[in-house]
Amino acid sequence: MDVLSLEDLESLAQEHEGTHVSIYLPVEVAGRETRQNTIRLKNLLRQAESILTDGGMRSTEVSGLFEPAWQLEDDSDFWQDREQGLALLLSPGFFRTIWMPLQFDERLVVSNRFHLRPLIEAFSEDTTFYLLALSMNDVRFYRCSRFSAKELKVKDMPQNLATSLWADDPERQSQFHNQPAGAASGKQGTFGVFHGSGDIIEDETKDRVLRYCQQINHAVTQALARSRAPLVVASVDYVRAIYREANSFRNLLHEGVNGNPENVPGEELAQRAWDVVAPQLADQRRDLIERFETLAAHGQATSRLSEVVTAAEEGRIHVLLQCPGPPVWSVENLGTGDEQHSGDIDLVDEALVKTLVNDGEIRTCEAGELPDGAVVAAILRYPKPVASSEDPGRRKAG
Repeated sequence: MDVLSLEDLESLAQEHEGTHVSIYLPVEVAGRETRQNTIRLKNLLRQAESILTDGGMRSTEVSGLFEPAWQLEDDSDFWQDREQGLALLLSPGFFRTIWMPLQFDERLVVSNRFHLRPLIEAFSEDTTFYLLALSMNDVRFYRCSRFSAKELKVKDMPQNLATSLWADDPERQSQFHNQPAGAASGKQGTFGVFHGSGDIIEDETKDRVLRYCQQINHAVTQALARSRAPLVVASVDYVRAIYREANSFRNLLHEGVNGNPENVPGEELAQRAWDVVAPQLADQRRDLIERFETLAAHGQATSRLSEVVTAAEEGRIHVLLQCPGPPVWSVENLGTGDEQHSGDIDLVDEALVKTLVNDGEIRTCEAGELPDGAVVAAILRYPKPVASSEDPGRRKAG
């Protein structure tokens, strides 16, 4: 399944022996510029190989590490399945490519662990949402950003109402399957009575639609386990109301995209869904920033990067606000710098990884949106315990 899960990130975040190479590149999805995709990849691979060779790695080891990545250059099928961003993660005996609906900045990081910050931003409710296009004849599921929609294959997702309930009641479903298409698509037909506004639905028909929606909900919640991204349903009103009754995913938005989604392109549905998602996300973000400013005065929030990293490692971050930007490399004594040296890690990346692993939330803000130009701002579950020798009255937030 082409959904990056939190479990995937936790696995990628584990420290293992050996060199780890993380490559991120923006991808052109249409037009003549698509040839830039392989050119950009080749340049980054050559740069990574040079770094490792200069660092003393044997040429045979370098060749073995990058061999699967070089094979992508001439893999036409691979480039057909493209989104706006591509990540390549390589380490001895490990290679993974990840497509994402985000326009990554070009980035190469060679370290003793994977650099995951660009991927983690996908778990921010402000960058990604999911869309369920639901009718009686068809179900489609998309991972979306503001400018893209990627249809996903979901395990155990029903194809339509007739096939989903076939095992429950084959005789009745055979009768249903032979009804005119309108009977299953939100139009008046001979199987029950359907109106787009949801005025009239026979009880028996509603029960079948509910069971259909319950199966869909099971597949969706399994696919989005632990995800906090919003889910928008595109359907006629009465079906969306029944789906809300069946739903167990905590981030389903009450408002949806109205109308029968059959034969409507996913990109068009996603743009309409963004109009639902965006205002709610902006309001939530403003509320969180105001809450941060209030709590920081009482030691229950901080934007000091070293303190944020420590709180993330201790599992004390409830919400982490962050602004996209270049890495902030660690140096001795948790200082920071713009240039990476051997053994350095991106402190923002570290804070994001530990926050997710410890079940904290991440929100992405616009540049300059956080107070005092901060790159991160953490709302804490509880403040750091005060040592007995320290006077609590002298502690200052931030």
